[in-house]
Amino acid sequence: GLLDPEKRRIGRFEVEFGLGARWLYQQPSHAGIQFRLGLGVWFGLLGISLESGFHTDNFLQLSKREYLRFQQSLSLKLALPIPIQAEKFHGELYLVFGAGGTLGALELAQEDFMPSWGARQMVQLVAVTHSQHGPRQWGALRFEQQQSAHRLSNGSAEHSSQIVLLFGFTFGGPGPSLPGARIKK
Repeated sequence: GLLDPEKRRIGRFEVEFGLGARWLYQQPSHAGIQFRLGLGVWFGLLGISLESGFHTDNFLQLSKREYLRFQQSLSLKLALPIPIQAEKFHGELYLVFGAGGTLGALELAQEDFMPSWGARQMVQLVAVTHSQHGPRQWGALRFEQQQSAHRLSNGSAEHSSQIVLLFGFTFGGPGPSLPGARIKK
């Protein structure tokens, strides 16, 4: 997709996988592990992503689990390239800001699942390879803030923070670049 500048694709498509940690600030506090799978479509600096995942406070011992959430989120993202002059770094860095809504199901104290909803905000640092064709590998470190509610939250929002390590592949057109910037060959 990048060999011939005249035939560049405007958009690009990405697949992402993630593993991270989550901390819930309210009582009872739940710290846990989370897994993510996501798909994204980018048009220059702007992107839309759909992510699914789950987090739990006890992944291996089901009988001791107090918290399990399945969640889907739809987010809008803005990617800003970070100019680097390192000769031995054969890639690109950029900063991504995003926000979106979440919808899912929550199980507390192994009772029945209940609907949950909310919003999240994120900032992530991404490193991606310079590839002239085929999929390009990338990795990212993301920090998120999330607010969510459910029928037992009594009208108040749960606040949590998340740190996620992401990795994935991008297919299609060039990565994010500021207007007027040249594409590296």
